[in-house]
Amino acid sequence: MRRAAAILIASFALGACAPAAVRAQEGAVGAVHSPRLTVSGMGFVEVPADQVTIQVSVVSEAKTAVEALAQNQERVAAMLGALKGLGLTEEEVTTSHFTISPMFGAATGFRQGPITGYSVQNAVSVRTLKLDLAGKTIQAAVNAGANNVDFVSFGLSGDQGRDEAIARAAQHARRDAQTLAKASGVTLGRVRAVALGGGERPFPMVQMARMEFDASGMGGAAPSLTPGSVRVQATVTMEFDIHE
Repeated sequence: MRRAAAILIASFALGACAPAAVRAQEGAVGAVHSPRLTVSGMGFVEVPADQVTIQVSVVSEAKTAVEALAQNQERVAAMLGALKGLGLTEEEVTTSHFTISPMFGAATGFRQGPITGYSVQNAVSVRTLKLDLAGKTIQAAVNAGANNVDFVSFGLSGDQGRDEAIARAAQHARRDAQTLAKASGVTLGRVRAVALGGGERPFPMVQMARMEFDASGMGGAAPSLTPGSVRVQATVTMEFDIHE
C-alpha cells in the first residue's frame, strides 16, 4: 500500500514534464480521476476616483527647427510656471514626450513634397490627488500657452476595492457551481483548483475627449470636471470534483 502511494505521488510530481509516464503509472495503480466541474465568476466594485491625470501639450511651428524649439521652450516654461503657481509639485508635473518633426509641402506625383518648416511638440503630464485642481490645471495650462489638451482621466492611486472584487468573484463562481451541479443532478465536491484573473486595477474609466485651443487660450471660468467612480473587477476560476 505504501509503495502504491509513493508511485502515485511521483506521478503527480512528474506530470508537468512526462505525461506519457504519468498515464502509464496511473494505469499501474488504477488511479481514476473523478469528474470535474469548472466555472468562472466575475465580481466588481465601484470605487470613487481619487486621482486625476491630465496631459497637455504645446505645439509650435516655424520655418526652422531652432525657431520652433525656441518658441516652444518659452511657452512651456510659462505653462510650467502657471502649474507651479496652482500648488502642483515637480513630482506631479512631468514630461510625457517631446518631438521635433519636419513639415512637408504638397507632394508631386510619388515624390514627397519639400520641407516647409518644423513642428515641435512638448507634452506634459499632470498626475495628482488634488481633484479640485483638475479644471484649474487645464485653464492655467491653456492660458499660459498650451494648445492641446490630449486627455483627462480619473483613476485610483492604489489597490482600493481589489480585495472586495476578488471576494465577490469567488462567491459568484461557487454559487454558479452549486446551481449548475444541482441542475445537472450531481453533487458538488471539494475545490481542486482556483485561479485569479483580472484582479488588477483597470485603466481609468472616465475620460474626456481631446481638446484643442488656439493661442488666445481659454479665458473665462475653468472647465467643470466630475471625477465619478472607477470600476474595479476580478475574475476567479474554480474547479470542483462532482459526484453522481
